Amino acid sequence: MHDKERIIHNKLIFKITFGFISIILVSTIILGFISFQIFKDYMYKNKKNNMSMKAHQISTMLMSHDIEKETNFDYESLSNYVEPLANGRIWISDKNGNLVFLSRKGCKNHMMAGGKMGANLDNDALTSALKGNTFIKESKNAYYDENMLLVAEPIYNKNNEINGAILLFSPIQDLKEAQGKFLQYLTYALIIELMLAGILSFYFSKFITKPILSMVNFSGELIKGNYKVKNNIVQKDEIGLLANSLNELSKRLDDNVKVLMEEESLRKEFVANVSHEFRTPLTILKGRLESLIDGVIEDKNIQYNYESMLKEVNRLSRMVNDLLDLSKLQNNKLQLNIEDIDVELLLEEVLDNISVLAKEAGIKLNADIDISSITIKGDYDRLKQLLIIFLDNAVKYSPKGTYIDIKVSTGEYLNILIKDHGYGIAEDDLKYIWQRFYKGDKSRTQKGGTGLGLAIAKHIIELHKGKVQIQSNLKEGTTVILSLPI
Repeated sequence: MHDKERIIHNKLIFKITFGFISIILVSTIILGFISFQIFKDYMYKNKKNNMSMKAHQISTMLMSHDIEKETNFDYESLSNYVEPLANGRIWISDKNGNLVFLSRKGCKNHMMAGGKMGANLDNDALTSALKGNTFIKESKNAYYDENMLLVAEPIYNKNNEINGAILLFSPIQDLKEAQGKFLQYLTYALIIELMLAGILSFYFSKFITKPILSMVNFSGELIKGNYKVKNNIVQKDEIGLLANSLNELSKRLDDNVKVLMEEESLRKEFVANVSHEFRTPLTILKGRLESLIDGVIEDKNIQYNYESMLKEVNRLSRMVNDLLDLSKLQNNKLQLNIEDIDVELLLEEVLDNISVLAKEAGIKLNADIDISSITIKGDYDRLKQLLIIFLDNAVKYSPKGTYIDIKVSTGEYLNILIKDHGYGIAEDDLKYIWQRFYKGDKSRTQKGGTGLGLAIAKHIIELHKGKVQIQSNLKEGTTVILSLPI
């Protein structure tokens, strides 16, 4: 791993690990805060309910006693009974607010005013209880010198008249201790959780960054021009999809580079072929013209020289026209003259033209075109050019004494079959025959042509929304099946 790649790798690991830990830390703090509040509220609510229940029980026990007159009631035993249950201290007053009993358990301040309960008592609590209300409050009690939870409850007599009040105090230190313990355990849990999260997220981030780093290396190879490289990431997730996409990109780039190299090779070959094709007739023209100018040609051969020069000029003209046609087709600048075409008449005209070439080459044409009244939509001249290209190739690359079959059938498409028994096309060359400038068999350069015919034919077929199939075997011949929509 290079230093730059290692830095990228470490940055990704740090970012992912830090991100996971941050999320866990924040979520744990929020969850802990909510849990602490729920726990705190529950503890306070539970303590208030217990104290209210105890205060009500004591109030019920004192209903049959006249608190103001019965001075010999054993309040101490009542206090001893209740205090362990509620961890509380009891104060009892009569209906006039006079103190008749107080628990001295835990007393820190003995300064208590006589008769009326003095400053050590929350008068709001007493007043509320003597009015028949239940009063609950948390505050610091001066008598016990600590924070207490106070519950005040009225005491009724048998006639359901207020006979006094009971004030039940309970320290809240136990609640503070429980809350402290809860926070302590929560802190321990947070520390352990962060440690585990750090370890797990570190290894998890390494697991995530490993394929990413692999793809970084992979893209680096693509930048260098190595399109044969392939990553071996196999994952059923988005990273796996990205890896597959990069593999597909690499494959397509490799294929495109191969195509470009092949086209460049074809272009160079085309330039050489065209140069040769132009040089040959130009050389012939130059030689014959020089001979005519120098007067070295006998009168009886002058006509032959003129005819030979005209033939070479026509050859040059045909070559230029092919190049112009291909340029228009490739740039979508060729306008078709669409009309209704009588297929039988079209084929008869094409065969009439080709028969001259076939006769010169010693090749027989077997035509089965009995399809009267069949018409198609198309450009007459371009379809004629298309058929001549295929038939001209069949004649050109068939040996003397062979024959060419031409058959026509109809259905959803008009199907034209052209089958020769010539030299055939090698299987490796079949996939290239539609490319411009291509000549599979180099010996074909001796037959003339520039390798543009089939490229032009392909474009004409596509413009007419047709289809074409070519089947061929070396030394057995070639079959062309042309299908045009009816």
